[in-house]
Amino acid sequence: MIRHGNNHSHQSLFPSSKVPNVQVTAVRDLVAMKKGLKAYETPTGWKYFGNLMDDGRIALCGEESFGTGSIQIREKDGIWALLAWLQILAVKRKSVEEIVKEHWAEYGRNVFTRYDYENVESRGANLLMTFLEASMNASKGKELSANGVTYKVAHTDNFEYTDPCG
Repeated sequence: MIRHGNNHSHQSLFPSSKVPNVQVTAVRDLVAMKKGLKAYETPTGWKYFGNLMDDGRIALCGEESFGTGSIQIREKDGIWALLAWLQILAVKRKSVEEIVKEHWAEYGRNVFTRYDYENVESRGANLLMTFLEASMNASKGKELSANGVTYKVAHTDNFEYTDPCG
C-alpha cells in the first residue's frame, strides 16, 4: 500500500486523502477508513488525479497497474512507487514479505477482477452489460469459489463519476 509511504514525520506534506482508479480493490477504502482519510474513486485517467491534486484534495494517487504519483512527483511509470517502497523499507526495517503479511493480517486480502473487451460487437456487449447490471444486486452476499478458495461478494456497483472539483 502506497499509504505506508506517508511517514509520520512527513505528515504535513500530504493532504489527508488518496485516490485510486476504478479497478482498485476495497483495500483502499478499508485503509482510508481506519486512518480517517477521505478516498476518491475516479475514472481511469491521470487527468482526474491531476484535478484532485491541483485542488488540494489529494497528495497520492495510484492505479491497478501500479502507476502511482504524488504532489512531489507526477509520473506513473514506477519512479515514485520505487521511491515510496524504498522509504517504507528504510523506515520499517522489514522485508517486503513481512510488510505485506502484516498488511494482510490487519486489513485482510482483497482481490479485484478486471476484464478488457476489445473489438466486440455492440449487440453482444450491450447484452453482457444488461445481464451484469441485472445480476449485480443478486450477487451481493453470494459465496463464490475458485481454486479451492471461497469468497463472499461484499459490494457490486455500476461506476458513476462526478468531478468534485467542478
